[in-house]
Amino acid sequence: MLGLYTLALKSLNTLVINFGSNLISIAILALMSAVMFAMIKKSGYPMKTFGLTLEDWRGVLWRSFLMTLPLLAAIALLKGFVLYMHPEIDDQVFSIIPIIEGRKVDSTFYIYGLAYALFCPVQEFISRSGIQSSLQNFLPPTRSRTWIAIVLSNLMFSTAHSHLNLTFALLTFFPGLYWGWMYARQRSLLGASVSHIMVGVWIFFIVGIEGIWNALF
Repeated sequence: MLGLYTLALKSLNTLVINFGSNLISIAILALMSAVMFAMIKKSGYPMKTFGLTLEDWRGVLWRSFLMTLPLLAAIALLKGFVLYMHPEIDDQVFSIIPIIEGRKVDSTFYIYGLAYALFCPVQEFISRSGIQSSLQNFLPPTRSRTWIAIVLSNLMFSTAHSHLNLTFALLTFFPGLYWGWMYARQRSLLGASVSHIMVGVWIFFIVGIEGIWNALF
């Protein structure tokens, strides 16, 4: 499937120009998730093998929340450091503050936030349940099998973002390693999905990266 994606990359770039990256991204995610789910159903293995379980869901959610907090703090500190090093960037650590103070929060803001939160589990389903679990379960049993599965699954999923921007595709790789480790540790899609939602909402809607992104990339 990723091979077909690579062959179609030039056409995808044209579609992004004509129809917008959001629509194309949604279509790609929908297609990939449908293919992954069909493969999981036909595998004959229980859903739990692919992290699709609610076993100990309260504990999974709580541990996921606690493990994500240091990442949120690191993101805020990193943005503060970048702003300190680049005083020409007209921004602050928490971009949501002037939005709230200026009463610029409208229904569109919440709709985008909700849409993003809904698509995070879809992305995690593709990369964790579909790719990482398959690799982890079927690679030769070695000590490094788990990390090989984590790295390969993130490389493959990052490739699926290359129609947007190469820098963005590379940046999706690094947080994916963290969620891959969390998924391998918990053996549940729930924890990685919740962490992804927390980090994504934090980056795009609370801390905000648009000012830094436009200035540096």
